[in-house]
Amino acid sequence: MGVFRKEFKNYVATTTFNLTGNEFGLDLSQYAGWVGTTKINTGKGEVTGAEFNYAQQFSFLPGPLKGFGAMANYSILESKGDYNGPNVTLPFKNILPGMRPHSGNVGLSYTYGRWDLRAMCNYTDYTINTLDLSDPSGTEFYGERTQWDFFARFRISRNINLFADVVNAFEENRKRYQGLYRTDRLAQVNVFNRVITVGVQSRF
Repeated sequence: MGVFRKEFKNYVATTTFNLTGNEFGLDLSQYAGWVGTTKINTGKGEVTGAEFNYAQQFSFLPGPLKGFGAMANYSILESKGDYNGPNVTLPFKNILPGMRPHSGNVGLSYTYGRWDLRAMCNYTDYTINTLDLSDPSGTEFYGERTQWDFFARFRISRNINLFADVVNAFEENRKRYQGLYRTDRLAQVNVFNRVITVGVQSRF
C-alpha cells in the first residue's frame, strides 16, 4: 500500500476550441467555424491518491492446487486544477484530464505441469478526455469500462507451446459523453471487438 501527493505546473491537457481563422499565427480562415483540437499547457494542478497491491502464489496448498496464484491492485485518485484561471466555472467535478478517480486489476493464474492459465480483469473509471474551457458543453468524457481477458499456454516440449488468448472476452465497449458524464449525454460508442488468437510459439 502507498499514498502520495503530486503538484503540477503547466500540465498538458487536450482542449477543443472554435476556429476563428487566425490561431497560432497561421492563416486558417478557410476553416473558420470549425472545431479544432490541440494540446496546451494549462495551469496548476494536484493529485493525491492511494495504491493497493496484492500478489500471492498458493504454493502451500497440496498437489495440483499449489499452482494457483492471485493478484490485485487498485488506485484511488483525487485530482483538481485551476485550468489556468481561478475564475473558470465548470458544470462538472473538477478533475484533471486523463486522471481516473478509480482503476484496478484483478487476476487469477494457474501454473502447473505443462499448463499456464490466466484470467485478468481490468477496471477503469470515467475521465475527461478533451477539455473545452470556452464551452464546457463541448467537454468530452470517457465512461467507465471493465474488460476481461483470458490466456492459456500448454507446453508441448521445452521449445514449443500452444497458446490461446481471448482479449475483451465480453466485448466491453468504450462510451464517450459530451458536456457531462451522464447517461443522457452519451455521444458516441467506440466498439472494441473480442479478439481471439490461437497459435504455436517456438523457440530455438
